[in-house]
Amino acid sequence: MNSNKYAVANFSGSGPSCSINFSPPTVSGPGDPTTATWSSSGDADNQIPFSCTGNISPGTLTTGGSLVVNPTTSQTCTLTVQNSSGSNTCQGSVTVGSTPTEGAININLNPSSGGPGSSYVAAVFGQCGGGNEVNVGVSPSAGSCGSGSLQSGCPNWRWDYPCVAPNSPGSSVTVTGSSDGGSATAIYNVTGGGGGPEPSTADITCSPSTVPYNSSANVSWNSSNVSNCTVSPTGWTGTFGSQSTGNLTSSTTYTLTCNP
Repeated sequence: MNSNKYAVANFSGSGPSCSINFSPPTVSGPGDPTTATWSSSGDADNQIPFSCTGNISPGTLTTGGSLVVNPTTSQTCTLTVQNSSGSNTCQGSVTVGSTPTEGAININLNPSSGGPGSSYVAAVFGQCGGGNEVNVGVSPSAGSCGSGSLQSGCPNWRWDYPCVAPNSPGSSVTVTGSSDGGSATAIYNVTGGGGGPEPSTADITCSPSTVPYNSSANVSWNSSNVSNCTVSPTGWTGTFGSQSTGNLTSSTTYTLTCNP
């Protein structure tokens, strides 16, 4: 009589799973923001490797969450989850169009006041969405401004325009800086004569004031009736200017100090 014996291996547990998607899945141009959202279950240590085929930085994610990213090219991102039962991957893709989105612009005047016929510089600046700034210009309601000169290009661009105030003591000039990204205005005050020394002024701005993790902003400053200025903690110098912060991973305060 034949005797058959069997050994049975019972499977227990289940493999891990994950998902990732982008919202919106398509952006207009390089550098435009989109939100990556992911979830997972069953990963052994809740430390999930994450990598993309483009500029989005790789790293390690937790079980679920969301992150604002700025892709410069179309790309696919992959998550890998694993436990004792096996491993699994999931992918999500974002498509990047070819039309750059111009960032909001700003304008600084240096100095911001002076006597009749005095000279000043109108600095128009902003952030690009991955392309070049376009159709930048200034249009004073009084006085005149000459041709601009490019000081820095994308992603944090700036044009400087030499201007001359009108010969009208006590008046003011509204200077409008514009580009395809929008417009901004600033006021130049024309002072009268014989009133003693003009007061010193200084101003510093950060645009935008809030950025996604590992993204940059543009710091701009101007002053009047001072000899020199320094921006800390970076050490930038000059009575006016604009600089990119570089990619930021923590909140940073920029302080402008000027000497008479």
